[in-house]
Amino acid sequence: MEPKDFSNAFNSARQEIRYARGLSRKRQIIQHQLDALHTMQLEMIDEVVEVKEREGFPEATEVINYIRSL
Repeated sequence: MEPKDFSNAFNSARQEIRYARGLSRKRQIIQHQLDALHTMQLEMIDEVVEVKEREGFPEATEVINYIRSL
């Protein structure tokens, strides 16, 4: 996995977010950044699952085989 670039994240958040009723500008920016981080987190999880799937889930297979041997 390659590291993500956060250099322009704050500036893009400032440009994309419009004022919403009941939320301050600062809170909107924070919420936008949090949403972006959650999206990145889900993408990273998907990447790891794909890698492990190609490897045949060795850790899970080891645990299953151990349980079967009991």
